[in-house]
Amino acid sequence: MKNIFCKALLFLVVLPSVYAQQVVTLMPKNGDCNHPILVTDTMVVSKYSPEGYGNLLEISGNVANDVHFFEQEHNTVWYCFRSPCHASLSFEIIPDSINDDYDFALYRCEGDNFCENVRTKKILPVRTCISRNDKKGKSVTGLSVNAKQDLIHSGVGNSFARVIEVNKNDLYFLLVDNAYNAGGGHILRLHWKYIPPAPHKYLPGEIFEFENIIFEEGTAKFDRNSFGWLDSLRRIMVNNPNLKIEIRGHVDGYSSKNTDVYMRVSLERAKAVYEYLCQNRIDSARMVYKGFGNTRMKYVYPDFQPFLHKKNRTVEMVVLSNN
Repeated sequence: MKNIFCKALLFLVVLPSVYAQQVVTLMPKNGDCNHPILVTDTMVVSKYSPEGYGNLLEISGNVANDVHFFEQEHNTVWYCFRSPCHASLSFEIIPDSINDDYDFALYRCEGDNFCENVRTKKILPVRTCISRNDKKGKSVTGLSVNAKQDLIHSGVGNSFARVIEVNKNDLYFLLVDNAYNAGGGHILRLHWKYIPPAPHKYLPGEIFEFENIIFEEGTAKFDRNSFGWLDSLRRIMVNNPNLKIEIRGHVDGYSSKNTDVYMRVSLERAKAVYEYLCQNRIDSARMVYKGFGNTRMKYVYPDFQPFLHKKNRTVEMVVLSNN
């Protein structure tokens, strides 16, 4: 039987969202793999420590120096998130109190029956840090570019494991455990360092999309999370000096009475990308822009998942030539 749960989460979890941070309320069920908190932003704030291990003790009976597992769960919460791009992932788990000892295990969601395979140890975490909290570092733990180890066992040791390279749409589960009862809350802060795709020729007619260059509803104003992706497009243009493109704007709309408005807004969105590139020293002669209104929406029936509406408010680039 295919892991429907894992696949459903892969479809649902989207980063980043339009909110500055995600404040969560931990429930006892979130201590189990099959009821993770879906991360919808790059910062998650929990005002309280997890209490207990959920309804099922999934991690237990391990030796003290095991690099993959806690000896057993204490006070745990599961998070899950999807990588928005090919990137280097780092993160910090920042406790409210330096007296708390937060440990973690990071899993890549893959294969069938993911949570059961975690419980039976058929799937191992790809990163762990189970070392004693370091009060000199304010008891912060996570993944760091300066770290050398992938897996860190309990006892005195490093507070950070090595960053991990992730692919777009990879689904990860993060098990966070506070060794102490009646502890304080924590912040989970994720960092995605975009890794540009390998160079290629960008052949005429090729369409390359930047799904995260998106706009506020009904306008040509960029969503605040778009600028990193705009810069990625700029770098492509800089690294391919002969590349000429057509920028196509789109909207999310269904009313047959608003076609003129849709066409105008989509054209303004394409023009906004064009002007951004011009302002950043890309020759205007290398670009044209067009609006397509609502005639080429990527998600024609997005109502069952509201975030898909946002995905329709975007642009795509078509290669005209690359001589």
